[in-house]
Amino acid sequence: MPILDLKINLKELSESILRELYLAEKKLSFYTKNHPAIERTLEKPFSYLNTYFQIKSSLVIRVEGKKIWVCGILVSDSIATRALISDFSVFNIQNLVVLPQVTISELYTFLNRLQERIAPNKFNLDLAKYLKEQNVKAILVNSNVGPELNFPAVDSEDFSEPEKDKYQAERIIKKVLKSHPDLMAEMAWHSFNQTLKLSPDFRLEAYLRVLPTALNELEEQILFGSLSRKIEANLKTISEQNLRGFKMLLKMFLDPTKKEHLINRLKSLFFALNLPSPIFESVLDETSKIKVRVYEQSEELLESLKSAKIEKNQLKEWPELFHKFIRLRQSEKLKSLILALVSGLVSGPGIFRQNCYIVLQNLIEILSTSPDEDVSYHLKDLLTTKAEKEEISQLLLYWTQKCLQTRDYSGLAELAEKLENKTPEIRNYLNQAVNLNQITEDLKKFPHQKWAFKRILKFIGSVEMAQKLMGLFIHPDRNIRQVSLSVLTELGPISERLFARMFVDEKNWQRNSDRITLTTSSWYKIRNILHLWGRINCFDSWEILEQKISDTDPKVRREIAKTLEKISGERSIVLLSLVINDKSVQVRKTAILGLGLIGTSKEIPLLKALFQKDTPWALAVVYAIKNIGGEEAKKFFLEILDKEKIVGKSLIIRESDKKIIRTIIKALRQMPDPQVQQKLQQFQNSLTKTQKIFLNPKSLISN
Repeated sequence: MPILDLKINLKELSESILRELYLAEKKLSFYTKNHPAIERTLEKPFSYLNTYFQIKSSLVIRVEGKKIWVCGILVSDSIATRALISDFSVFNIQNLVVLPQVTISELYTFLNRLQERIAPNKFNLDLAKYLKEQNVKAILVNSNVGPELNFPAVDSEDFSEPEKDKYQAERIIKKVLKSHPDLMAEMAWHSFNQTLKLSPDFRLEAYLRVLPTALNELEEQILFGSLSRKIEANLKTISEQNLRGFKMLLKMFLDPTKKEHLINRLKSLFFALNLPSPIFESVLDETSKIKVRVYEQSEELLESLKSAKIEKNQLKEWPELFHKFIRLRQSEKLKSLILALVSGLVSGPGIFRQNCYIVLQNLIEILSTSPDEDVSYHLKDLLTTKAEKEEISQLLLYWTQKCLQTRDYSGLAELAEKLENKTPEIRNYLNQAVNLNQITEDLKKFPHQKWAFKRILKFIGSVEMAQKLMGLFIHPDRNIRQVSLSVLTELGPISERLFARMFVDEKNWQRNSDRITLTTSSWYKIRNILHLWGRINCFDSWEILEQKISDTDPKVRREIAKTLEKISGERSIVLLSLVINDKSVQVRKTAILGLGLIGTSKEIPLLKALFQKDTPWALAVVYAIKNIGGEEAKKFFLEILDKEKIVGKSLIIRESDKKIIRTIIKALRQMPDPQVQQKLQQFQNSLTKTQKIFLNPKSLISN
């Protein structure tokens, strides 16, 4: 009976492993610690190691002089072997043992340390000690090779020799079963007959002990592929005896969901093959029976909650019942059960309410470790609508604590959104120093969850939380800055007062050696404060802002001009009217444009006085007056739209003049007035052919 073919060329495989370890080591020098390419870099050597561990219990690399052996096989000289021998010599490594439990992160830790090529000294741990401190147990350096080969990663004190042999055998069997699911189909086809010859040659009892775990770790479609091939190859001889073995196999599944999927696939296959119903019906009824039993059990347990004589064992059955509902994906029935429990908690008699509280607490515990989005959302929706109830409020506080413990910030954000303006106890709990520290520190670790952190921090909305965020709005990570700035903006008066204190603090106004401009760090702080002042709707720090309107740093003056434009109002207009005369061209242009956005026709005479076509701010004045608009603006544009005033006698129209002319013409075209149209036509006619080529006024003037 052809069961398995485990023939592998060990020499070729050993050389491939060394080559891939060398390549991975070199590639890691290009990546930072959390770079996404690291896992892809290690996939190939990790795959080769998994192949190797199907036939060997450990990989041993030994170096002597300029030669290198893998499990006693001398590897031929190559670039990879020479490089690894050189790297090993830096750390004085003779033996390297890799065990089957090795993970990609452990492989990364070892190779990353190896590529650093830093020899050990009193300031620098040797590699063996470093791996031990990093809790890397599946890679051993300079270890006693012999014991690791017999029993990988298991302390000899904890197991007797027979137990070691059993552990080793089961580990090998599980690897074989997962790699060769056809072997499972073969055993099921023969109804797990004790006389079946198997390879590797272990007793059937050993295979049966490992099968449930192997099935749990194997995707059901892979097993289905093996089963369907077996059925189709023996379609003419299939019998109830064969399918009885399939039924035995289905009973070994630990996960009811996987079992249900496989049964549905088998059912479709049997119908497609036109097998008689009596042959396979008994195989297909397992999941439906489980669902019925689970539902009946839930009804019995719910009824028992109303009794004062309920036993503790009955309460302990609820967690497993919830697990079954989730594994079987019986969301609708679980929702009905949750509704009954919440109703009992809200309006039931004393003992029923108390028991419902304990059971719902169990459910929250389960949802914290085995998330189900649909069920979680349903429970949150039910609880938050009754958040004023004391028992409900305590449950929500418990759920909040669980979210923090498991760092489920998405779940906590949903709670925060539904609890807006409710349950101050939860807000006060999150506002505790230790919890605020955890949230802000985790924001730095998980910036991709910025939307969740934003909701949570807005929900807390305290002075203490705002002070924490003040230290983050100049963080180098853009996502973190965005969260900080967004939340601080919405806090309004709280943020405004904190910004005012920061703005007047001279520690935040450090200057460069020229004693004029701010240092980079101070500039980012001041810029962000001014930016946020412009976004909040409750600015009230005018005296502080006016003191800095003539600061020596032009970047600060320009940012103040932008902020005044965003704040708007009469006081902003007055201050911008001063800034438009700033000695810096960029500051002056920013102030002029800002005044155009928030000013009225009263400011047009002031702006007209600044217009001179050859000045750098001439175009800014035109834009500003255009934005204000009105009769005064029309008079100004009609007055200056003159060839002699703008173009002069030059045949070539400069780029700056073209921009001024186009802006004026666009503004005038929006004014349906015969006088305006006549002026536009006159201007067009006054241009020479060469000037028209440069300006192309038809597209602007014609309707």
